[in-house]
Amino acid sequence: MDSEPIQFYMLHLKSSKLIIWFDSDPEASKHSYILKGEVYDHEVTFDKGIRIGMSQSAFYKKFFDYFPVQVHYSVVVLVSCIDDIKQVYTFKDDKLYSVVFTTDSYWKVDY
Repeated sequence: MDSEPIQFYMLHLKSSKLIIWFDSDPEASKHSYILKGEVYDHEVTFDKGIRIGMSQSAFYKKFFDYFPVQVHYSVVVLVSCIDDIKQVYTFKDDKLYSVVFTTDSYWKVDY
């Protein structure tokens, strides 16, 4: 990069892993960003109480005011156009099995 070096942080908990970095621009407020991640363990709790093992219907209630109860998907992908991140929620046996974060970053950073 043309600017100062970027420091990435790799977080691990059991089989879950996450790569994050902090934006330290002195002209803006500090932010952290997820570069890549895989969460498989129920000990990890996300915003709104999302966690591995929760029922699919409880998951839908966290994001939607109305969602047809008879509709069940194996995979739900939420895409943020602002932060350029995809959140991939995978379900098995009507329970949240994993959450995977991916970005289109030009940085090639791996676990």
